[in-house]
Amino acid sequence: MALWLLRAARKRHRWPPPADLSSLFPFSSPRQNSNNPFAGRRNLGAPIPPRRHPCSWPPRPPTLLDGLPRSLSLASICGVSGSTREDGGPRSPDGEAGTAAPPSWVDAYLPVSVRPYALLARLDKPIGTWLLAWPCGWSITMAATPGNLPDIKMLALFGCGAVLLRGAGCTVNDLLDRDIDIKVERTKYRPIACGVLTPFRGLCFLGFQLLLGLGILLQLNNYSRILGASSLLLVFSYPLMKRLTFWPQAYLGLTFNWGALLGWAAVKEGLDPAIVLPLYGAGVCWTLVYDTIYAHQDKEDDQKVGVKSTALRFGSFTKYWITGFGIACISNLALSGCNAELAWPFYPFLVAAAGQLGWQILTVDVSNRADCNRKMSKVCFKQVVRSSCIQRNLIRSSSVMKVFNGLVLPSEVSNRYEAMWVLVFVTRRNDGCSLPPYLNPSSSWQTVLIHMKKIAHRFSSRSGSDKAVKSRSRLGPHAATRFLRRLAQHHLLALTSTSSQPPRVAGLATFRRAPGRISAFSIHPSLLVRGIMSLLRQLLDLNLTETTEKIIAEYIWIGGSGMDMRSKARTLPGPVSDPSKLPKWNYDGSSTGQAPGDNSEVILHPQAIFKDPFRRGNNILVMCDAYTPAGDPIPTNKRFNAQKIFSHPDVISEEPWYGIEQEYTLFQRDVPWPLGWPVGGFPGPQGPYYCGTGADKAYGRDIVNSHYKACLYAGINISGINGEVMPGQWEFQVGPVAGISAGDQLWVARYILERITEIAGAVLSFDPKPMQGDWNGAGAHTNYSTNSMRNHGGIEVIKKAIEKLSKKHKEHIAAYGEGNERRLTGRHETADISSFSWGVANRGASVRVGRETEKDGKGYFEDRRPASNMDPYVVTSMIAETTILWKP
Repeated sequence: MALWLLRAARKRHRWPPPADLSSLFPFSSPRQNSNNPFAGRRNLGAPIPPRRHPCSWPPRPPTLLDGLPRSLSLASICGVSGSTREDGGPRSPDGEAGTAAPPSWVDAYLPVSVRPYALLARLDKPIGTWLLAWPCGWSITMAATPGNLPDIKMLALFGCGAVLLRGAGCTVNDLLDRDIDIKVERTKYRPIACGVLTPFRGLCFLGFQLLLGLGILLQLNNYSRILGASSLLLVFSYPLMKRLTFWPQAYLGLTFNWGALLGWAAVKEGLDPAIVLPLYGAGVCWTLVYDTIYAHQDKEDDQKVGVKSTALRFGSFTKYWITGFGIACISNLALSGCNAELAWPFYPFLVAAAGQLGWQILTVDVSNRADCNRKMSKVCFKQVVRSSCIQRNLIRSSSVMKVFNGLVLPSEVSNRYEAMWVLVFVTRRNDGCSLPPYLNPSSSWQTVLIHMKKIAHRFSSRSGSDKAVKSRSRLGPHAATRFLRRLAQHHLLALTSTSSQPPRVAGLATFRRAPGRISAFSIHPSLLVRGIMSLLRQLLDLNLTETTEKIIAEYIWIGGSGMDMRSKARTLPGPVSDPSKLPKWNYDGSSTGQAPGDNSEVILHPQAIFKDPFRRGNNILVMCDAYTPAGDPIPTNKRFNAQKIFSHPDVISEEPWYGIEQEYTLFQRDVPWPLGWPVGGFPGPQGPYYCGTGADKAYGRDIVNSHYKACLYAGINISGINGEVMPGQWEFQVGPVAGISAGDQLWVARYILERITEIAGAVLSFDPKPMQGDWNGAGAHTNYSTNSMRNHGGIEVIKKAIEKLSKKHKEHIAAYGEGNERRLTGRHETADISSFSWGVANRGASVRVGRETEKDGKGYFEDRRPASNMDPYVVTSMIAETTILWKP
């Protein structure tokens, strides 16, 4: 591709050589120019004669490059800073006459025809590439999983990207600034400014670099692709800033340090503002420091050509300004490291970096061009700080990923959310350590987990927090015994032991055995949680039937919004199987939005009983509806009217069956974003998620399977589950169920699902369109049949029922769920909300008839209009009323 672009550019802009090449390059012949810096060197010779290109016929006409001497360094005419004096002689590093700078690797190894492009991309000056790559590597390192080194592949991708993006930025800069570069001593020999490359060739080279950069960007996640592509706005607009503002260095900081955001996003598929924004700000301030120093090299030329810079803006106050930026840089780095919970070695390294930065600012002579160039080139500040980030990972690795008596710890425990550390005492009988009297002395291993109140409070109130509390101690056996007794009296104490094997733990860290001593070491909080949860689980699993005949009844009802589930428990003297034998109960309706404060009592009437999958045994769940003390149903009691319809003799004779397909979406607890979706980003497009398998397609399967089994245990006629089209969305089906029981069972299934997501730390949503855009909504398709439909000739009954539904389309839509208009758009397997349609096997219709029903001439149909947040009492009774009782 590169050769093709170069050949295309050469073919289109092949301009004839001038009659006298020495008019363009006066030093092409050493005998004609006494000021030639290479005069007297051997092998200079005459200009290179035109050569025949091996792939051209007839021979290729000569170009400007052919006029260069064979051993002449192209870098000497294309951008070596300060390489010539105004009289044509060489310039020494301090700006005075002397020896020219030595040729770079570009001149030593690359073909002559490729050198201008390499120089245009500044490949001979890698300092810019390093400055662009440091923020990328820095954020990738900070985002790495503790206990592991940064992703080498990601670092390599960003390294290549830094080379390409820096080259593209330099190309854009030289194309836009070629009229200025020719007037500035340091830049007048750049390839485009001096005419070695034409603007068209520069554009072709720019396109080639961007094409390669696109290939690298496509290796990242979607969030990073969008974030990376947005940086091009900064890249292409930066060269214009020096014409518009005295702060082009600040704009350069925004551009050069974009990798601080992109590197984190590439690893985490999202941004953590508390970490990356201070990191980004530190990079911008650092850029203002070094590029202001660098700009002092060109301040005289900048004044001549009329461009602006912070060097001109600050003037004699430069050191005060860059000192402020340096302090801001260090402060932001400290804040970012603190928020990222970096290990302690970060801070000594940061102090060293601050000292090196202060030395640079203190000793720089802004009036000396060579000293400015030298100070700008010292980037060990970045190297020191980045090394501390790597050290942070190594330190965490050594304290978490250890081998304990042959037990290798799993890597999944090494995550950034090390909420706290606790004291753990491990002893072995043959170590000579005395044990507290309440430990079992027959066990070979004993593990005591001590969780102090202060740490327990912090952990429970800030679950998932990054704040680490780390305590270590080393106590003798008698002191340890007294200490443990004291803690057992005043603090939560969890004990675990095994007969012969080390404790099954997920996060053991360092451990040192010493006879007669108990060594304290740190463990991951997952062990603490496991020990405490084990104790809680034992209490939750207590079998009450062994000690009492009493049972616990959980009364469930629908809250004031019509969708929120409420419940509370009471003790009953013994098992109950008939709802009519359960006592009525009351609750505060003013707290649920169902009664005024001055008359807040609402009465619960038990209607259906289910086995309790959470308490098990003889304990029960009770579905209730709500009434005023006078016996009238409250407005949110939809069951009352539904029961009247299902009690009608005509409806009873038809025995309507329902199968409801309840769709729902699982959301993350801490952010309002679907489970499995990158925070602030989006997964791949719909397609692989419907009934999909795999960690990248099915999110929350444990919740779904737990709900499935819990419903079966409770006695709910749940008939299946499946993953839905949108990732994070699932469906369960309840049915076939007859009459009012369909509503009872669906409401209790919803309640059980709410309880399971509560335990799992997820948020359940029945919103009919939880995510705007090209994502499927969530419905509650209701399958329906009657005796007449299920018998011979039922297809005609089905058609008549569908015709009745079409005539009452608006009334049904109004009762089929709030927000349904966002879902029923005619797209994503829905019909338009404003029109009614039906068809065989048509999922884009309002009502679908199955192929099997059409073939058998009897069966059922599916009303696809109900939203996921519909009230099953309303929908089931309304369909029965329209198709059985209503006479058009």
